[in-house]
Amino acid sequence: VKDESYLFEIIQKAFQQRRKTVVNSLSHLKNKSELISLLKSLHIDPKSRAENLTLKDYVLIAEATK
Repeated sequence: VKDESYLFEIIQKAFQQRRKTVVNSLSHLKNKSELISLLKSLHIDPKSRAENLTLKDYVLIAEATK
């Protein structure tokens, strides 16, 4: 990953609100509809929770939103 600190920021934000879906946890990155489209294009279920994503998923999200 190009920006490790940004990756850790995304992971931290996702886990701050564990009971929420990743879309709600990361809504600070983009508006919800754009984030849902982005996650789908990365083959990540927008209804997933932070603990269900892999490190690779977080890297993909970080690279797509930076």
